[in-house]
Amino acid sequence: KKIEAKLAFEANLPCKEFIMRIKKQLDETKEHRELIQSTLRGYIFETYSNKFQFIFELIQNADDADYCETTARGELYIRVLDGELIFSCNQKEFSQQNVHNLCSIRQSDKILGQTIGHKGIGFKSVFCCFDKVSIFSNEWKFYFEKTDKVDELAYITPIWIEDIPADISKELERYPKNTILSMQIKDDDNPKDYLNYLSHFNEFSLLFTRKLKQLTIESDLLEATCLKLTESKSFKLGKDLDNKHFSDLRVVEKTIEKSNLNSKNFLIFSCKVNELDYNALNKETDFARISIAFPVLDFSVKNKFPLFSTFPIKNIGDYEFIINADFSLTTNREDLLDNLRNKSLLQSIGSFIEYMFFNQILTNDHPLRDDFDLVIGNILFFLPKYSAQKSPKLDSLDRKIEQILTKV
Repeated sequence: KKIEAKLAFEANLPCKEFIMRIKKQLDETKEHRELIQSTLRGYIFETYSNKFQFIFELIQNADDADYCETTARGELYIRVLDGELIFSCNQKEFSQQNVHNLCSIRQSDKILGQTIGHKGIGFKSVFCCFDKVSIFSNEWKFYFEKTDKVDELAYITPIWIEDIPADISKELERYPKNTILSMQIKDDDNPKDYLNYLSHFNEFSLLFTRKLKQLTIESDLLEATCLKLTESKSFKLGKDLDNKHFSDLRVVEKTIEKSNLNSKNFLIFSCKVNELDYNALNKETDFARISIAFPVLDFSVKNKFPLFSTFPIKNIGDYEFIINADFSLTTNREDLLDNLRNKSLLQSIGSFIEYMFFNQILTNDHPLRDDFDLVIGNILFFLPKYSAQKSPKLDSLDRKIEQILTKV
């Protein structure tokens, strides 16, 4: 806290001077230095079971970023080059607050409940794979570098860049207003490993991102993959029946398109659920957003979907449709926290599915009836299969869903 107090930013300070001031203050830090080093080591190397998790953290940051009002859609380009990994996003340029957060520990200006992340440590996961990370955002150009000659404070100590490298200049020629992160791949790492991990990115995450609507993965090693999200139809819901637990009810049809080769449509029911049980001491919210996405599919093809919290949650869930909610997750985003809020949220998911069917879709003369028959059709197709479940945490939800869909 003492160090972060020293790093209080000044609104009119030039970018270079701001970076150099932060560097000077951190270089001169002596009090609690060993504790800070230990804390950074823990966040970076002990939080994540998979070193490639930083990819999801950076995609999450792109979705949480601010965008200009004139920007129609958030677009992120990931390029895997020989010796370099580049993330390029059409977000707003960095602010001093953004830079200050990168140079702090657990500091974030993200708003709980309005962004995917809020803990302020996701960016630092890049150091699981890289020793040097450079950032270019309009007037800002600086890097972090950990070498054998410096301690772990290098992970939060920025160094100003005088001359923009040729590869970044080329990138800026393509997208002059983009914010760019450049990471130097280590000599003993294989760029194909990053491509392999990226190839397993679950494209259905774009159904639930708030701002990011296009993700493009490019490399000299293989053809580019472009994922696009479009919203083709929005349905007007029936009367809300004065339900206080659910608000902001929406139904939309969305399409995920992959490299202009194939597309998949989903009918998505969503709401804001209110009055969740929670522990205020854990900085939790008493509300969350829930989305239930039914695929518009050929019933001869079965997809299996894990539980989502924007991104898939590791080894939890095995459904024929997608359940997405603002769950409370472990720091590495790989599992649900066993807390009061999540238990309340899981109960609300079942109640929401029941409410949507019996108080909305199946009411007389509802505008969704024709589309419901076309899209969902054989409702038994979507019944949970208990034998396939890997998590006892979802058992009560599975049984609730079975009761509802069987009744439907």
